[in-house]
Formats: sequence, structure tokens, C-alpha cells
Amino acid sequence: MIEVEAILYDAAAVGGRTASIGLNTAAQVQTAVTNYLTIAGVPTANATVTVNDLTNPGTDPSSATALDQIQLVVSIPFSAVRWTTTSMFLPGTAQLRATVTWYSANPYSYPSSIVVPPGY
Repeated sequence: MIEVEAILYDAAAVGGRTASIGLNTAAQVQTAVTNYLTIAGVPTANATVTVNDLTNPGTDPSSATALDQIQLVVSIPFSAVRWTTTSMFLPGTAQLRATVTWYSANPYSYPSSIVVPPGY
């Protein structure tokens, strides 16, 4: 269970980075997160990925303004990843969840060409 929680947080961080640069839509962010989970061996059939702009609710990450707070929530039912008999202690409806918040850097794009100063 702890390993899956760590994978969920890593996947949420991947989604946060993907959303914060302002080049990807919410659907693209969700795809990046589910791809990470798949590569990590976590079943994604019942996984949910939610992307929210907390500063301007309803705004897609690709349209977020500078320093908007972008929240990602990744959750999966415990029953989808349990490998032991811990279901005696946790109900079958228990959810494993990871939440991260990143700041949008949308208008602050990287320069397309960098000029090296003379003498370097």
C-alpha cells in the first residue's frame, strides 16, 4: 500500500509539472498521469485523475495565468492494488489518493534562443 501511495504521488507530480508549463490541456495532463501509472505497473481501469485551477475555477491548464494554483488529484480504489489480506482492516471501498498543487508558469515561457555573452 505504501509503495502504491508513493507511485500515486510521483504520478501526480508528473501531472503537476505537465500542467504547470501551460502547454498542455487537462486531457493531456490526465494522459501523462495514466501513462506514468501504467509504466509503474498500477492498473488504471478505475484510476481517476482530476485537474483543477484553484485560482480561476473551470480554467484549463493551457489557459491558466501566471501563478494560478493547479491542483491534481490522483486516486485509485484500494481493491485494485491490494496484494495481501489487508482487506480485513480496510473496507473494499477505500481509496488511495495523492494530491499535489503546482503554480502555473504559463506566460513565462522559456526563450527560444539563448545568446551566450561574449567571453564565455
